[in-house]
Amino acid sequence: MIALSPAFRRLLSVGVLALSSGVSSAWAGASSLVSGGYGAELKIAVAPRDQGRVTGYFVTLDQTCRVYFHGLPKGEIYQIAVTNAADANFASYGELWLTYDGDTPIVQLNVAMPPGCKNAAPDLAKLKYRLQYKADWQGIRLVSAKRAYFHSEAHESTKQRAYVVKWDAVAVLRETPAFARAQYLDDKVATTGWLRQEDVAPPDFTPEMNYVRTQLPPMQGKWPQAALPVEVRAFLNARERCEHFEGEEGTDAARQKFLAAAMARECGDATSRHRALLSQFAGRAAETKFLKDNAPPQ
Repeated sequence: MIALSPAFRRLLSVGVLALSSGVSSAWAGASSLVSGGYGAELKIAVAPRDQGRVTGYFVTLDQTCRVYFHGLPKGEIYQIAVTNAADANFASYGELWLTYDGDTPIVQLNVAMPPGCKNAAPDLAKLKYRLQYKADWQGIRLVSAKRAYFHSEAHESTKQRAYVVKWDAVAVLRETPAFARAQYLDDKVATTGWLRQEDVAPPDFTPEMNYVRTQLPPMQGKWPQAALPVEVRAFLNARERCEHFEGEEGTDAARQKFLAAAMARECGDATSRHRALLSQFAGRAAETKFLKDNAPPQ
């Protein structure tokens, strides 16, 4: 009898399941990511019933950098959108890479860190996080209310004194239309209870978070290096958002005002990212040509 490695047995069983259920092998691979703690800094939740959506929360040990992300699977890679959890401002697009040590998932966050986090976690994209424990989390959410009080049951009459505050991260265990049973993630002693749905933000609470990309926007030519850097990918997404609003039609005064503000925001973001990249790759002819060929609208 041929001895099969644990990793190969896992892949074989996933493939058989995919064939028997009609699920693609790419989807099956992605669905093998599990909810739980990955090292001391990273928490991940996977929602198999919601397109395999992944939500995650990264916090440095000194608490100076907190990052929230969500995304969808594309094979063994997840396309993710990232925010600074301290204020929920959109930071960048990136990828979560999934590999294995035997049957144990290992993830790597190939993302550009928010400006306030670069000193605290400058090499995040180089680090690998191994699953330490599994958890029954359906999702990770950020608190949107100034104060969100825990309830002992999914009912307003069971309000407790314990609460979490705006932009705290919680892991969701169960949900009803009005309440979510959640665990506070920054607590050394786990605080768990029911929170009102109106007090926690959905995973895609901004247009940028909702607009998780599954492919890059059209590009002129090819990036001269093997791998497209995270910063360049983030710029291309910003450029596409700019072009999207530029192509919209203002049907009335209110719509025109909305589009003008959106274009100023998105095209300004694309322009500032483009300017920074030109400075970063100054003196490198091929990279500079690519960036100039793919410049944002003027």
